[in-house]
Amino acid sequence: MWEKLKQHPVAALLAILTHLFLLAFFVVKFDLFDRDLTGGSVIDTVEAELIISPNQIKQIQQQLQKQEKIEQQQLEAEQQRQAELEREEAIKQQQEEKQVLEEKRIEDEKRKQEEIKVAEQQKLEEERKQVELKNKEEELRIAKEKEEAELEAKRLAEEKHKEKEAKRVEDEKRKKEEEAKRLTEEKLKLEEEKKRKETEKKRLAEEKKKKAAEDKLKKEEARKKQLAEERRMQQAAEEALLAQQLAEEDSALKARRLAGQLGQYRLRIQQRVKSKWLQPGSLTGQKCRVEVKQTRGGTILDVSVRTSVTCNPEMQSSVERAVERSDPLPRPKNPELFERDLIFYFCTPDIQEEQCG
Repeated sequence: MWEKLKQHPVAALLAILTHLFLLAFFVVKFDLFDRDLTGGSVIDTVEAELIISPNQIKQIQQQLQKQEKIEQQQLEAEQQRQAELEREEAIKQQQEEKQVLEEKRIEDEKRKQEEIKVAEQQKLEEERKQVELKNKEEELRIAKEKEEAELEAKRLAEEKHKEKEAKRVEDEKRKKEEEAKRLTEEKLKLEEEKKRKETEKKRLAEEKKKKAAEDKLKKEEARKKQLAEERRMQQAAEEALLAQQLAEEDSALKARRLAGQLGQYRLRIQQRVKSKWLQPGSLTGQKCRVEVKQTRGGTILDVSVRTSVTCNPEMQSSVERAVERSDPLPRPKNPELFERDLIFYFCTPDIQEEQCG
């Protein structure tokens, strides 16, 4: 209240004077009324001096109302100014708070960026370490492969050297044997030549004497020799023919025996695949050619079932899966029957085994 009086001193002074004037008026009025009971002359004189006219009172009231209106306007203006100041203060405080929050957000963002940067650096460092480790492992692998390749090359070179040395030794041995044989043959030839010359000399010395007998003897010997040679050649031809016939008989017998065993071996494989086969729906009249690449232990390396008029894609897929589930395949009892590239036919149950092949 004192603050408002300080802000509007003139209005306050006028208000105080007006109220004092009205108070004095009512007091004097009351006093004159009392005096009227005792005498009238005094009353009239006082009223002439103190009573204010209604117009003056109205003017005073209008001035008071005007002054109150002015004070009210000033009060409202002051209140509006105070509200504006408070609003500006609130806006300033909000801006400050917003700035603090923004600074905090920027600080948090900066901290997050730092953390992300640190994490990325750690990730890059880890990736670098992984790359270094991978490169090191690759270098070790390459070094190991190089060492193994060098060892293999060295082993092959040693084997080649051994083979070459063995061949050289064998060639030398063969050459020595051939040379010994040649010398022996030459010695025999020389001896024979010497003997022939002695015989020829003896023959020439006795030629006249024994010419007739020798001619006869030579003719007889030539005849006998020719007969012996003919019998030998005939016997050799008969023996060769007999050997050929026996070989053909043995080969045919062995072929029939192997063919029977091969049929049983393929039948075992077909039965094993059939035991693993899941018939898709109610397929009938299907016959598929199956090509299998295997090891001697029966391990399947590759399987191929080709589609055809008698082997649709559905049948093809089911047969391939059955063959793969049959790994490893049965091994033949006779190693001679082993076939690395095995071919057989697989049919639906409505086809007879003789027709399936």
